[in-house]
Amino acid sequence: MLLAVAAVCACNRGQTPEPVKAASSAKVPIYLVHLIPDAEPIVVQVDRSDTAAVVEFKLEISPEHHYPAYVVHIKGARADTSMTLPGGSGELQVSLKALQWGPGLYTMTLYGLSGQKQTEAIAKYQFRLT
Repeated sequence: MLLAVAAVCACNRGQTPEPVKAASSAKVPIYLVHLIPDAEPIVVQVDRSDTAAVVEFKLEISPEHHYPAYVVHIKGARADTSMTLPGGSGELQVSLKALQWGPGLYTMTLYGLSGQKQTEAIAKYQFRLT
C-alpha cells in the first residue's frame, strides 16, 4: 500500500504557512500536520474525491504538561467531538478520516486528565480543512 505524506510546521508564528497537500499519485493520502499552540490556523487542502484520506495531527505539548491521559475536544464547522488519548511526552497524535469532517475552521483544545479524572486546559490549536 502506498502512502503519501505531507508535513508542515507552524514554527514561524508571524508568517502564514503554506497549505498542506498530499501527493496526488498515492492510493491512501495521509496529511501529516504538526500543530503548535496559539499559532495561525494551518490550512489542509483535502482531496475530497478520495474516501480513504486521513489527516494526522501531531500536537506539540510542553514538558510541564505531562498527564496520564489527555482529552482532545474538536469544535468547528459542523463537528463537535471529544476523544481520550493515552499519556505521552512531547507530542500527541490525533487521526481523523478527512471525509467525516466538512470544510471549515476548527479549534482543537487539549486537556490534561489527572488520575482523579479532573481536567486542565493545556493548549488550543487551530486548523482549516478545505
